[in-house]
Amino acid sequence: MHPPSRLRTTNFRSKLHPLQRFFLVVGLVSCRALADDSLVTFTTGTSSAPLAYVEYLPPGYSGGTSPERIVFSFHGIGDSGPGTDAPSVYSAVTSSGPLRIIRDAQGGSHRFQAMHRAIVLAPRNPQGLWDRITAAAFFSWALSYYRVDPDAVYLTGLSAGGGPTWTIPVERPGKVAAIVPVCPVRQLWNPLDASEYRGVAVWAFHGYADPIVPLPESRHWMNQIGQALARDAGYPEVMASYPFLAMNQSAGQHQTAIWTPAGYVWFPGVGAPAAAAYRLTVLDVNYHNIWTDVYPTPDVWDWLFSRRRSTHVDPGSRETIDAGPVVDAGPVVDAGPVVDAGVAMSDGGDSPPTDASEPPGRADQPSQDNVVLGGCAAISHDAWAALALVLVLLFKRHRRAASSR
Repeated sequence: MHPPSRLRTTNFRSKLHPLQRFFLVVGLVSCRALADDSLVTFTTGTSSAPLAYVEYLPPGYSGGTSPERIVFSFHGIGDSGPGTDAPSVYSAVTSSGPLRIIRDAQGGSHRFQAMHRAIVLAPRNPQGLWDRITAAAFFSWALSYYRVDPDAVYLTGLSAGGGPTWTIPVERPGKVAAIVPVCPVRQLWNPLDASEYRGVAVWAFHGYADPIVPLPESRHWMNQIGQALARDAGYPEVMASYPFLAMNQSAGQHQTAIWTPAGYVWFPGVGAPAAAAYRLTVLDVNYHNIWTDVYPTPDVWDWLFSRRRSTHVDPGSRETIDAGPVVDAGPVVDAGPVVDAGVAMSDGGDSPPTDASEPPGRADQPSQDNVVLGGCAAISHDAWAALALVLVLLFKRHRRAASSR
Protein backbone atom coordinates (compact mmCIF):
# COMPACT_ATOMS: atom_id res chain seq x y z
CA MET A 1 0.00 0.00 0.00
CA HIS A 2 1.30 3.40 -0.96
CA PRO A 3 1.89 5.96 1.79
CA PRO A 4 -0.94 8.52 2.04
CA SER A 5 1.11 11.33 0.46
CA ARG A 6 1.82 9.18 -2.59
CA LEU A 7 -1.83 8.19 -2.87
CA ARG A 8 -2.93 11.83 -2.76
CA THR A 9 -0.41 12.84 -5.41
CA THR A 10 -1.38 10.04 -7.75
CA ASN A 11 -5.11 10.66 -7.20
CA PHE A 12 -4.69 14.40 -7.85
CA ARG A 13 -2.89 13.90 -11.15
CA SER A 14 -5.23 11.19 -12.40
CA LYS A 15 -8.33 13.30 -11.74
CA LEU A 16 -7.10 16.50 -13.39
CA HIS A 17 -9.39 17.36 -16.26
CA PRO A 18 -7.52 17.74 -19.59
CA LEU A 19 -8.55 21.40 -19.64
CA GLN A 20 -7.11 21.86 -16.16
CA ARG A 21 -3.84 20.28 -17.25
CA PHE A 22 -3.73 22.58 -20.26
CA PHE A 23 -4.18 25.73 -18.19
CA LEU A 24 -1.66 24.53 -15.63
CA VAL A 25 0.99 24.07 -18.32
CA VAL A 26 0.10 27.38 -19.96
CA GLY A 27 0.32 29.10 -16.58
CA LEU A 28 3.77 27.74 -15.85
CA VAL A 29 5.05 28.65 -19.31
CA SER A 30 3.45 32.09 -19.19
CA CYS A 31 5.00 32.68 -15.79
CA ARG A 32 8.47 32.41 -17.31
CA ALA A 33 7.59 34.15 -20.59
CA LEU A 34 6.52 37.25 -18.68
CA ALA A 35 10.15 37.61 -17.64
CA ASP A 36 11.36 38.11 -21.22
CA ASP A 37 12.25 41.71 -22.08
CA SER A 38 11.56 42.88 -18.53
CA LEU A 39 13.44 43.30 -15.29
CA VAL A 40 12.78 40.44 -12.89
CA THR A 41 13.78 40.50 -9.23
CA PHE A 42 14.82 37.29 -7.46
CA THR A 43 15.09 37.75 -3.72
CA THR A 44 17.15 35.51 -1.48
CA GLY A 45 15.51 32.09 -1.29
CA THR A 46 13.34 32.47 -4.39
CA SER A 47 16.03 30.95 -6.60
CA SER A 48 19.01 28.64 -6.18
CA ALA A 49 21.40 31.56 -6.69
CA PRO A 50 23.76 32.43 -3.82
CA LEU A 51 22.75 36.12 -4.03
CA ALA A 52 19.60 38.13 -4.66
CA TYR A 53 19.65 39.59 -8.16
CA VAL A 54 17.76 41.26 -10.98
CA GLU A 55 17.55 39.56 -14.35
CA TYR A 56 16.99 40.83 -17.87
CA LEU A 57 16.26 38.29 -20.61
CA PRO A 58 16.15 39.31 -24.28
CA PRO A 59 12.83 38.97 -26.11
CA GLY A 60 11.99 35.38 -27.03
CA TYR A 61 14.56 33.81 -24.71
CA SER A 62 12.06 31.55 -22.95
CA GLY A 63 10.77 30.03 -26.18
CA GLY A 64 14.15 29.81 -27.87
CA THR A 65 16.96 27.29 -28.01
CA SER A 66 19.95 29.36 -29.16
CA PRO A 67 22.64 30.30 -26.63
CA GLU A 68 22.77 33.99 -25.70
CA ARG A 69 25.41 36.50 -24.69
CA ILE A 70 25.49 37.25 -20.97
CA VAL A 71 26.63 40.34 -19.06
CA PHE A 72 27.30 40.33 -15.32
CA SER A 73 27.01 43.75 -13.70
CA PHE A 74 28.45 44.45 -10.22
CA HIS A 75 27.32 47.57 -8.36
CA GLY A 76 29.31 49.89 -6.10
CA ILE A 77 29.50 49.91 -2.31
CA GLY A 78 26.78 52.55 -2.06
CA ASP A 79 24.21 50.02 -3.25
CA SER A 80 25.26 47.21 -0.90
CA GLY A 81 22.88 46.50 1.93
CA PRO A 82 21.03 43.88 3.94
CA GLY A 83 17.61 44.60 2.40
CA THR A 84 16.44 41.48 0.59
CA ASP A 85 12.89 42.56 -0.27
CA ALA A 86 12.24 42.92 -4.00
CA PRO A 87 11.90 46.74 -4.13
CA SER A 88 15.20 47.20 -2.27
CA VAL A 89 17.09 44.77 -4.51
CA TYR A 90 15.54 46.27 -7.65
CA SER A 91 16.28 49.86 -6.61
CA ALA A 92 19.89 49.06 -5.70
CA VAL A 93 20.99 47.23 -8.85
CA THR A 94 19.08 49.35 -11.38
CA SER A 95 20.27 52.71 -10.05
CA SER A 96 23.33 52.51 -12.32
CA GLY A 97 25.05 50.27 -14.86
CA PRO A 98 23.50 48.45 -17.83
CA LEU A 99 20.24 47.71 -16.01
CA ARG A 100 19.76 51.45 -15.50
CA ILE A 101 19.93 51.86 -19.28
CA ILE A 102 17.44 49.05 -19.84
CA ARG A 103 15.13 50.29 -17.09
CA ASP A 104 15.05 53.82 -18.48
CA ALA A 105 14.65 52.62 -22.08
CA GLN A 106 11.72 50.28 -21.51
CA GLY A 107 8.91 51.53 -23.67
CA GLY A 108 11.47 53.32 -25.84
CA SER A 109 14.65 52.21 -27.53
CA HIS A 110 18.37 52.14 -26.90
CA ARG A 111 21.22 50.76 -28.93
CA PHE A 112 22.05 48.31 -26.13
CA GLN A 113 18.70 46.58 -26.67
CA ALA A 114 18.23 47.28 -30.37
CA MET A 115 21.65 46.08 -31.52
CA HIS A 116 22.88 43.64 -28.90
CA ARG A 117 20.78 40.79 -27.54
CA ALA A 118 22.08 39.72 -24.16
CA ILE A 119 21.11 38.29 -20.83
CA VAL A 120 22.00 40.81 -18.11
CA LEU A 121 22.32 39.78 -14.46
CA ALA A 122 23.00 42.17 -11.59
CA PRO A 123 23.45 40.53 -8.18
CA ARG A 124 23.17 42.53 -4.97
CA ASN A 125 25.98 42.42 -2.45
CA PRO A 126 24.43 42.17 1.04
CA GLN A 127 27.23 43.95 2.89
CA GLY A 128 30.07 46.38 2.23
CA LEU A 129 32.73 45.21 -0.17
CA TRP A 130 32.20 42.24 -2.46
CA ASP A 131 33.35 38.83 -1.31
CA ARG A 132 35.20 37.44 -4.31
CA ILE A 133 34.33 33.82 -3.45
CA THR A 134 30.58 34.55 -3.32
CA ALA A 135 30.75 36.65 -6.49
CA ALA A 136 32.56 33.85 -8.32
CA ALA A 137 30.01 31.33 -7.03
CA PHE A 138 27.16 33.45 -8.43
CA PHE A 139 29.00 33.65 -11.75
CA SER A 140 29.39 29.87 -11.96
CA TRP A 141 25.79 29.28 -10.91
CA ALA A 142 24.47 31.58 -13.65
CA LEU A 143 26.56 29.94 -16.38
CA SER A 144 25.05 26.58 -15.48
CA TYR A 145 21.49 27.89 -15.03
CA TYR A 146 21.04 30.05 -18.15
CA ARG A 147 21.39 29.16 -21.82
CA VAL A 148 24.69 30.93 -22.40
CA ASP A 149 27.05 31.26 -25.36
CA PRO A 150 30.37 30.20 -23.76
CA ASP A 151 32.31 32.49 -26.13
CA ALA A 152 30.29 35.57 -25.15
CA VAL A 153 30.53 35.98 -21.37
CA TYR A 154 31.17 39.54 -20.20
CA LEU A 155 31.73 41.37 -16.92
CA THR A 156 31.40 44.99 -15.89
CA GLY A 157 31.46 46.67 -12.52
CA LEU A 158 31.72 50.14 -11.12
CA SER A 159 33.71 51.34 -8.11
CA ALA A 160 33.71 48.49 -5.55
CA GLY A 161 32.07 46.32 -8.22
CA GLY A 162 35.40 46.49 -10.01
CA GLY A 163 36.75 44.01 -7.46
CA PRO A 164 34.88 40.95 -8.79
CA THR A 165 35.12 42.32 -12.34
CA TRP A 166 38.91 42.09 -12.11
CA THR A 167 39.14 38.85 -10.14
CA ILE A 168 36.51 36.52 -11.67
CA PRO A 169 38.53 36.01 -14.89
CA VAL A 170 41.36 34.77 -12.66
CA GLU A 171 39.12 32.79 -10.31
CA ARG A 172 37.29 31.19 -13.25
CA PRO A 173 39.93 30.94 -16.01
CA GLY A 174 38.82 30.33 -19.56
CA LYS A 175 35.26 31.56 -18.99
CA VAL A 176 35.28 35.31 -19.70
CA ALA A 177 35.62 36.99 -23.11
CA ALA A 178 35.97 40.64 -22.03
CA ILE A 179 35.50 43.03 -19.12
CA VAL A 180 34.73 46.73 -18.67
CA PRO A 181 35.81 47.93 -15.20
CA VAL A 182 34.63 51.49 -14.47
CA CYS A 183 36.51 53.55 -11.84
CA PRO A 184 37.20 50.16 -10.26
CA VAL A 185 38.64 49.30 -6.90
CA ARG A 186 41.85 47.46 -7.73
CA GLN A 187 41.09 44.60 -5.37
CA LEU A 188 41.34 44.28 -1.65
CA TRP A 189 42.54 40.70 -1.54
CA ASN A 190 45.84 38.95 -2.13
CA PRO A 191 47.40 39.64 -5.55
CA LEU A 192 46.23 37.28 -8.26
CA ASP A 193 48.01 36.06 -11.38
CA ALA A 194 47.31 38.45 -14.29
CA SER A 195 48.53 35.92 -16.87
CA GLU A 196 44.93 34.72 -17.24
CA TYR A 197 44.26 38.04 -18.97
CA ARG A 198 46.14 36.85 -22.03
CA GLY A 199 42.77 35.41 -23.03
CA VAL A 200 40.49 38.20 -21.78
CA ALA A 201 40.01 41.59 -23.48
CA VAL A 202 39.96 44.67 -21.20
CA TRP A 203 38.65 48.21 -21.56
CA ALA A 204 39.06 50.01 -18.23
CA PHE A 205 37.84 53.54 -17.47
CA HIS A 206 38.99 55.92 -14.74
CA GLY A 207 38.80 59.61 -13.93
CA TYR A 208 42.22 61.27 -13.78
CA ALA A 209 41.41 63.08 -10.52
CA ASP A 210 38.93 60.60 -9.02
CA PRO A 211 38.63 61.65 -5.34
CA ILE A 212 37.09 58.35 -4.14
CA VAL A 213 38.98 55.57 -5.94
CA PRO A 214 42.23 57.06 -7.28
CA LEU A 215 43.61 56.31 -10.73
CA PRO A 216 46.41 54.02 -9.41
CA GLU A 217 43.72 51.38 -8.73
CA SER A 218 43.24 50.87 -12.49
CA ARG A 219 46.88 51.60 -13.24
CA HIS A 220 47.93 48.68 -11.03
CA TRP A 221 45.95 46.10 -13.02
CA MET A 222 46.93 47.55 -16.41
CA ASN A 223 50.59 47.34 -15.36
CA GLN A 224 50.17 43.71 -14.31
CA ILE A 225 48.36 42.86 -17.53
CA GLY A 226 50.99 44.65 -19.60
CA GLN A 227 53.75 42.60 -17.98
CA ALA A 228 51.78 39.37 -18.41
CA LEU A 229 51.17 39.99 -22.11
CA ALA A 230 54.79 40.94 -22.73
CA ARG A 231 56.12 38.08 -20.58
CA ASP A 232 58.41 40.73 -19.13
CA ALA A 233 58.38 42.11 -15.58
CA GLY A 234 60.22 45.15 -16.91
CA TYR A 235 57.42 46.17 -19.28
CA PRO A 236 56.93 49.98 -19.10
CA GLU A 237 54.36 51.32 -16.66
CA VAL A 238 51.12 52.40 -18.35
CA MET A 239 51.39 56.03 -17.27
CA ALA A 240 55.03 56.32 -18.34
CA SER A 241 54.03 57.62 -21.78
CA TYR A 242 50.89 59.53 -20.70
CA PRO A 243 50.97 63.04 -22.24
CA PHE A 244 51.01 65.14 -19.09
CA LEU A 245 50.58 68.88 -19.58
CA ALA A 246 53.06 69.23 -16.73
CA MET A 247 54.35 66.97 -13.98
CA ASN A 248 51.38 65.30 -12.24
CA GLN A 249 48.85 67.28 -14.29
CA SER A 250 46.30 65.73 -16.63
CA ALA A 251 46.64 65.91 -20.38
CA GLY A 252 43.78 68.41 -20.49
CA GLN A 253 41.49 66.02 -22.35
CA HIS A 254 40.41 62.39 -22.35
CA GLN A 255 43.15 59.92 -23.33
CA THR A 256 43.10 56.20 -24.20
CA ALA A 257 46.10 53.87 -23.91
CA ILE A 258 46.44 50.62 -25.84
CA TRP A 259 48.91 47.81 -25.25
CA THR A 260 51.77 47.27 -27.73
CA PRO A 261 54.85 45.04 -27.35
CA ALA A 262 57.06 48.10 -26.76
CA GLY A 263 54.79 49.77 -24.21
CA TYR A 264 51.38 51.41 -23.89
CA VAL A 265 50.62 54.01 -26.57
CA TRP A 266 48.22 56.89 -25.84
CA PHE A 267 45.64 58.37 -28.20
CA PRO A 268 43.58 61.51 -27.60
CA GLY A 269 39.88 61.04 -26.91
CA VAL A 270 37.85 57.98 -26.04
CA GLY A 271 38.46 56.25 -29.33
CA ALA A 272 41.46 54.02 -30.06
CA PRO A 273 42.51 51.53 -32.75
CA ALA A 274 39.44 49.44 -33.36
CA ALA A 275 41.24 46.11 -32.98
CA ALA A 276 42.90 46.98 -29.68
CA ALA A 277 41.93 44.37 -27.09
CA TYR A 278 43.65 46.01 -24.09
CA ARG A 279 42.91 49.64 -23.36
CA LEU A 280 42.66 52.13 -20.52
CA THR A 281 40.68 55.33 -20.98
CA VAL A 282 41.53 58.12 -18.54
CA LEU A 283 38.78 60.74 -18.51
CA ASP A 284 39.85 64.30 -17.74
CA VAL A 285 37.39 64.70 -14.85
CA ASN A 286 37.64 65.13 -11.10
CA TYR A 287 34.60 63.14 -9.98
CA HIS A 288 34.14 59.46 -9.19
CA ASN A 289 30.87 58.52 -10.86
CA ILE A 290 32.05 58.31 -14.45
CA TRP A 291 29.66 55.40 -15.02
CA THR A 292 27.05 58.00 -16.04
CA ASP A 293 29.41 58.89 -18.90
CA VAL A 294 30.58 55.40 -19.80
CA TYR A 295 27.55 53.12 -19.84
CA PRO A 296 25.34 55.25 -22.16
CA THR A 297 28.14 55.28 -24.78
CA PRO A 298 27.21 52.89 -27.61
CA ASP A 299 30.84 52.32 -28.66
CA VAL A 300 31.53 50.69 -25.29
CA TRP A 301 28.91 48.03 -25.96
CA ASP A 302 29.92 47.67 -29.60
CA TRP A 303 33.49 46.95 -28.49
CA LEU A 304 32.45 44.62 -25.67
CA PHE A 305 30.15 42.45 -27.76
CA SER A 306 32.67 42.27 -30.60
CA ARG A 307 35.01 40.27 -28.35
CA ARG A 308 34.70 36.47 -28.38
CA ARG A 309 36.89 33.97 -26.62
CA SER A 310 37.17 31.72 -29.66
CA THR A 311 38.63 34.54 -31.79
CA HIS A 312 40.71 36.29 -29.14
CA VAL A 313 44.43 36.41 -29.86
CA ASP A 314 47.03 36.90 -27.15
CA PRO A 315 48.93 39.87 -28.64
CA GLY A 316 52.06 38.97 -26.72
CA SER A 317 52.28 35.73 -28.71
CA ARG A 318 52.71 37.60 -32.00
CA GLU A 319 55.85 39.27 -33.28
CA THR A 320 53.97 42.26 -34.69
CA ILE A 321 50.72 43.99 -33.88
CA ASP A 322 48.24 45.04 -36.53
CA ALA A 323 46.07 47.28 -34.41
CA GLY A 324 44.02 48.56 -37.32
CA PRO A 325 43.18 52.15 -38.17
CA VAL A 326 42.83 54.76 -35.47
CA VAL A 327 39.18 55.71 -35.09
CA ASP A 328 37.55 58.64 -33.32
CA ALA A 329 40.66 60.21 -31.86
CA GLY A 330 38.54 63.10 -30.61
CA PRO A 331 39.20 66.83 -30.64
CA VAL A 332 41.54 68.67 -28.33
CA VAL A 333 40.01 70.15 -25.21
CA ASP A 334 39.56 73.64 -26.67
CA ALA A 335 37.38 72.27 -29.44
CA GLY A 336 34.54 71.37 -27.09
CA PRO A 337 33.22 68.05 -25.80
CA VAL A 338 34.62 64.79 -27.05
CA VAL A 339 31.86 62.99 -28.91
CA ASP A 340 31.96 59.24 -29.32
CA ALA A 341 29.32 57.77 -31.64
CA GLY A 342 26.78 60.43 -30.83
CA VAL A 343 27.23 60.37 -27.04
CA ALA A 344 29.18 63.18 -25.43
CA MET A 345 31.65 62.75 -22.62
CA SER A 346 32.39 66.29 -21.52
CA ASP A 347 36.06 67.20 -21.28
CA GLY A 348 36.70 67.72 -17.60
CA GLY A 349 34.46 69.53 -15.19
CA ASP A 350 34.21 70.23 -11.51
CA SER A 351 30.69 68.93 -11.03
CA PRO A 352 29.49 65.36 -11.41
CA PRO A 353 26.21 64.56 -13.17
CA THR A 354 23.18 65.26 -11.03
CA ASP A 355 22.27 61.62 -10.39
CA ALA A 356 25.79 60.40 -9.79
CA SER A 357 26.60 60.90 -6.14
CA GLU A 358 28.35 58.15 -4.20
CA PRO A 359 26.35 56.28 -3.07
CA PRO A 360 24.03 56.66 -6.08
CA GLY A 361 20.75 58.40 -5.35
CA ARG A 362 17.46 56.56 -5.58
CA ALA A 363 15.00 59.40 -5.90
CA ASP A 364 13.16 57.54 -8.63
CA GLN A 365 11.55 54.50 -7.08
CA PRO A 366 11.03 51.38 -9.21
CA SER A 367 7.90 51.24 -11.28
CA GLN A 368 5.66 48.47 -10.03
CA ASP A 369 5.12 47.43 -13.65
CA ASN A 370 8.80 46.57 -13.86
CA VAL A 371 9.15 44.64 -10.63
CA VAL A 372 8.52 40.91 -10.98
CA LEU A 373 8.86 38.95 -7.77
CA GLY A 374 10.50 35.56 -8.02
CA GLY A 375 9.96 35.52 -11.77
CA CYS A 376 6.21 34.86 -11.54
CA ALA A 377 4.10 37.44 -9.72
CA ALA A 378 4.14 40.28 -12.23
CA ILE A 379 2.12 43.26 -11.03
CA SER A 380 -0.44 44.88 -13.33
CA HIS A 381 -0.35 42.21 -16.02
CA ASP A 382 -4.04 41.81 -16.85
CA ALA A 383 -3.53 38.69 -18.91
CA TRP A 384 -1.68 36.93 -16.13
CA ALA A 385 -4.30 37.95 -13.59
CA ALA A 386 -7.05 36.51 -15.77
CA LEU A 387 -5.14 33.28 -16.25
CA ALA A 388 -4.60 32.97 -12.50
CA LEU A 389 -8.32 33.46 -11.90
CA VAL A 390 -9.17 30.67 -14.35
CA LEU A 391 -6.70 28.36 -12.61
CA VAL A 392 -8.20 29.10 -9.19
CA LEU A 393 -11.72 28.42 -10.42
CA LEU A 394 -10.68 25.16 -12.06
CA PHE A 395 -8.91 23.91 -8.95
CA LYS A 396 -11.92 24.79 -6.77
CA ARG A 397 -14.12 22.82 -9.12
CA HIS A 398 -11.73 19.88 -8.92
CA ARG A 399 -11.72 19.93 -5.09
CA ARG A 400 -15.52 20.01 -4.92
CA ALA A 401 -15.75 17.10 -7.35
CA ALA A 402 -13.14 15.12 -5.43
CA SER A 403 -14.83 15.67 -2.05
CA SER A 404 -18.19 14.54 -3.37
CA ARG A 405 -16.79 11.15 -4.40
